[in-house]
Amino acid sequence: MPLPSYHNVANEAKVVLVEQGVEISKISNVVITNTHSSNSTLIDLYIGSLAKGGTVSQTSYYIIKNKFLHTGESIILKNPVLSFNSNDNGYSLIMQLTGVGTTAPTVDVLLK
Repeated sequence: MPLPSYHNVANEAKVVLVEQGVEISKISNVVITNTHSSNSTLIDLYIGSLAKGGTVSQTSYYIIKNKFLHTGESIILKNPVLSFNSNDNGYSLIMQLTGVGTTAPTVDVLLK
């Protein structure tokens, strides 16, 4: 199944980048860029199981935890870090941002 390529993330809520049950062969690169005009952000990127209603179970495996990105800064992740089981009994790829400042954080995510 084709992978959703681009995501604009613009708040501190959990955002599912790849849903559990969507089988993917691999993710070879992830590029995350802080697009906020003046504030830095902290990034969490992890895999976890989704319960009914979309809540994340207690089982989460972090790829990035509290990674600080300055305004305009990017991070690039390459395989094999992002090989995971995304079938119905597998995991979702999830991102959560924490703003550093008074406004909501914004990042762009490219999955390839």
